[in-house]
Amino acid sequence: MATRQKEMFIPALNAHQENFSGLPESVVANGGSARQANVSNDRELGIQRLEVA
Repeated sequence: MATRQKEMFIPALNAHQENFSGLPESVVANGGSARQANVSNDRELGIQRLEVA
């Protein structure tokens, strides 16, 4: 399950951007979504704060 969450994190943000014409400044995700590539992509996309619960 955690691997699927990691794979879906960025596509979920991309869908949010398409649906709402922008990205949130902050994102809360569970530990299954936490990996270095996702954190790096968040910063590149302009998300300033990622909280992992």
